[in-house]
Amino acid sequence: MKDWLIFSIITIMGWGVWGFLGKLSTRSINAITVYFLAFLGSFIILPIYFILFHGEIHINFKNMDTVWGILSGITASVASICFYLALKKGESSIVVPLTSLYPVITVLLSILLLQESFTIKKIIGVILAITAAIILGM
Repeated sequence: MKDWLIFSIITIMGWGVWGFLGKLSTRSINAITVYFLAFLGSFIILPIYFILFHGEIHINFKNMDTVWGILSGITASVASICFYLALKKGESSIVVPLTSLYPVITVLLSILLLQESFTIKKIIGVILAITAAIILGM
């Protein structure tokens, strides 16, 4: 099995548990506190990553990709806070599938701005993803 596929499967499982645990935590804690706790939790993982994968951090502020990385963190943070707010007020069985439509945005942006190929397979995938989210949210 290819490395990217293994990491993708772990991501799916991790994000699935993340949504469930997020709902549990928002039962008695406000969304911004849950986000802060999740942020702290991510710092626990960093040393483990560095030990297991001998990771290094290289930051070059002259490289535009560094700016994209920072903007990625900002948008992920705003989205995470909104996710916890949605979990606080809504049912996780609806909020999680609905917010799981974010890959549709990634696909569209990649096609429009990165000139990635626009194939029938991608169109069908986007349609199925939207359909699945609608059905799960019913």
